[in-house]
Amino acid sequence: MGAADDIDLVHPDIKIETCVRLKREWVVRVAEGVKELPAPPEGHVYYEIAKITRNANEKTISNI
Repeated sequence: MGAADDIDLVHPDIKIETCVRLKREWVVRVAEGVKELPAPPEGHVYYEIAKITRNANEKTISNI
């Protein structure tokens, strides 16, 4: 996002854009120890992209 999207990014004394804003489009989160995804906050969506099951006594994941 730049000055074309938000005029407040233009410094009033020098009349040029002095910063930009980045908008996070997505993020990967891990829901450990749950069988179902928790309800997302308002305005957010959760998608299950993987499910990994590991035995508690095993140090590595051998089969995904």
